[in-house]
Amino acid sequence: MRIKICGVTTVSDAIAAVDAGADAIGLNFHPSSPRFIDEPTARAIVRALPPFITPVAVMVRPSANQLLHLIDGVGITWFQLHAAQLESILPRISPERWKGIPAHGMSNGHDVTCVFDQVVALRKHAEAAALRAVLLDARSPVDGVHGGTGLTAPWPEIGKMAWPLPVILAGGLTAANVADAIRAVRPHGVDVASGVESAPGKKDPVKMQAFVRAVKAASGHVGVP
Repeated sequence: MRIKICGVTTVSDAIAAVDAGADAIGLNFHPSSPRFIDEPTARAIVRALPPFITPVAVMVRPSANQLLHLIDGVGITWFQLHAAQLESILPRISPERWKGIPAHGMSNGHDVTCVFDQVVALRKHAEAAALRAVLLDARSPVDGVHGGTGLTAPWPEIGKMAWPLPVILAGGLTAANVADAIRAVRPHGVDVASGVESAPGKKDPVKMQAFVRAVKAASGHVGVP
């Protein structure tokens, strides 16, 4: 079970997340997000990460040129992409240069079915090797808000589907509810932002440690790899 702590905004919070047991750190490049960071901050965080910890750029409607800029300028190769036109991005960047995680919000069974069909269609694309997982989040009722809302996704409906990519589950996860989410969905990984914060963009070391403990206990109990 992989654990991503998203919306990290400082080097100290990144190190605290790693010390708590995170496998990946999410760096938010969406300007309207309270967890937005600029490129100098991102470079400092990436340089501070120890080996085998993955930085992931969180982007909304990015262009291929924006991805290439972060690949070459910041050293990030993993991208969590919200509302992205992947059909136009995939042919522009060699699959060897990057790894993509399309992110989708959903609030009910109809949303789940629509997203499932989209993911299946994407897997048929010629350059789909760049897509390594799908992140399933809660859909915000506010236009333009992508993640970090504290809302939960429809776990039972997600768990019923045979997803063609490994699932990373996000949306309102906390130490108190992540075991239920894991039992319902059996994801490859979980992604948390607001559930381990003392304020938007400020991570709480105690909450991060409790979240990681809860994930490890739950994933071991249900036999999730």
